[in-house]
Parts: sequence; structure tokens; C-alpha cells
Amino acid sequence: MSQRSKRKSTTTIVGLDLFEIKLNDASKACSKKFACSSSVVKTPEGNEEVLVQGDIQEDVADFLVATFNIPENAIVIEEPKKKK
Repeated sequence: MSQRSKRKSTTTIVGLDLFEIKLNDASKACSKKFACSSSVVKTPEGNEEVLVQGDIQEDVADFLVATFNIPENAIVIEEPKKKK
């Protein structure tokens, strides 16, 4: 999760391609489940990840396990880095 401005934040989901999940499908599922905007974006390294608007950090693990059958021990949630 990263802070955009004041109370707005985004959540980034990476590594879904390792489980052979289509990122467009994951993005659409997140949009429906969390009633927010999400998209597939390219990183500067050339990888793709799902970017979801909003702080869904607490619910995303359960959602990924239930929807895409990802093992719970494969999910790591990182705290946002503090800006100096």
C-alpha cells in the first residue's frame, strides 16, 4: 500500500503471474469485490502488477485465497515505506 495524498491510498498486488493468473481478470475481480478502480500497470523493470485504489490491505489476502486458490502462506503483506 502506498499513500497518495492525505487520506487517499493505493494497494499494489504483485506476483499473481507466478500462479498463472491473468492480471486483467484479477484487476476486474478486485474492482467488483472492493467497489473501486483497479488496473494493470507496468513497472520500470518491465514487470506487470495490479494497482488497486484504496486501502484493501486487510481484506486482500482472504480475497486472493478464496477467489484464485492461492496458498495462504504464499501471500506476504508489506507495510508502506515512510516518506522522509
